[in-house]
Amino acid sequence: MDELGTPPTYNVVRPRYFGLAPRGLVIGLACLAVAAAVVVLASGEILAGVLLLLAGACLAALVLEVARPLAHARSVAGFAGRSTRAWTVAARKVARLRLEKRALGRERERLQRELGAAVFEGDERRAEALTGELRTCSERDAACRIELEEALAQARRRTSDERFAAAKTQVMGDPGFEPGTSALSERRSNQLS
Repeated sequence: MDELGTPPTYNVVRPRYFGLAPRGLVIGLACLAVAAAVVVLASGEILAGVLLLLAGACLAALVLEVARPLAHARSVAGFAGRSTRAWTVAARKVARLRLEKRALGRERERLQRELGAAVFEGDERRAEALTGELRTCSERDAACRIELEEALAQARRRTSDERFAAAKTQVMGDPGFEPGTSALSERRSNQLS
């Protein structure tokens, strides 16, 4: 409350999506115009009824125009969510695989040191066992690298597929068409000369 004892007042701004009127208001006005058109037509005023019907149709078209950007915004938001999900899943898998590769790298270094010591000492049995373990470790490291690349490729594919689904449709011109070369433009230029 201010010094005079009156409560403060607040103004609330109604949403205007993409600079257009709220959808509920436009739908209400369209229904009201159509209902009024029916009543006026039933009373015999044809011109006024047709004008009200035309106004209702224009408002219905406006509702569709308001819905179109919202549908695209919903599509883009869905793309963002699915893209985030795909990359989050890939990032988890990549992080796990990188940790495993790091552990395998440390294990490989340990095995190489032990293998070197076994060869130096002339312990062939131990050297063969360590060579087998080292091969297994290297094969698992290569498998981790392949899994890592597959996880990233899968996330890229999912994102790419979703990007196409969310993209606006674009009308492209005929690639072989050049302005001023059609048969119609030739006829027009012949008529002018």
